[in-house]
Amino acid sequence: MVSKRFITAVSSLTMVSSQEAEVSIIFPDWQAHSFLKELPFTDDMGFVVTDLYMRNPDYQNIFAVGDAAAITVPKIGSLGHMEAEVLANAIAKELGAIKGDIEPMEFELLCMGDMGGIKGFYMRTNEWWGGKESHLEMGITPYALKMGFKQMYYTLGGKIPQWGLALSEMIGDHTVL
Repeated sequence: MVSKRFITAVSSLTMVSSQEAEVSIIFPDWQAHSFLKELPFTDDMGFVVTDLYMRNPDYQNIFAVGDAAAITVPKIGSLGHMEAEVLANAIAKELGAIKGDIEPMEFELLCMGDMGGIKGFYMRTNEWWGGKESHLEMGITPYALKMGFKQMYYTLGGKIPQWGLALSEMIGDHTVL
């Protein structure tokens, strides 16, 4: 487990000039698409309001995942992939392809990065949403994991197999440096 003090998340470059941390993650100042702003199903910033099944509660035929969804913070690929799976299951249930209950979105950040010099980082946490898990690993193994994931992503045209994130979690959480 990594203490929160080792992970600094900054939402704008102008907010912090310097902060001691093992890993600093700088989030851009996300802006909604201009065509979405001021529509009746968006929030005050122009992002589509959704429930945990990625459906707008007032307009049942409106769905959003990833960068367009207000619920997605931070706006990163792994959350978009998770939301897309939840949405696909919700639609499949409506169409009768899934008979049982489906799980709502459970937020968990999974991020891998290349730090240069054959060193990488792997981070997985749900603490930002009230959970109790946080993993941070740095070194050659997380670098190899990032490069393997990147190769798989491009080889498969951005379509990560269902086992892709689970395998990343298993290797990343139990990495040997």
